[in-house]
Amino acid sequence: MQHARWVWSLAVIVVLSGCTAGAPRHRSQTDPNDDFDAGKVAAVTQWAQTRGATVVWLHYPTKPRTDNNRD
Repeated sequence: MQHARWVWSLAVIVVLSGCTAGAPRHRSQTDPNDDFDAGKVAAVTQWAQTRGATVVWLHYPTKPRTDNNRD
């Protein structure tokens, strides 16, 4: 009975650790995409700092997309 409990515990640990190991890696805030609007971020951050506020970007602003592929 004791042996079966150890085997069952080990199986549960292996299954649970396998579920958490395969999580996809999300882009971090320090790794913005190519459409990142650095000018707007700098302007807003500077404006906030002059007024004593702190800006925390949840989603970086992106540059307007131009559709050059229109016929």
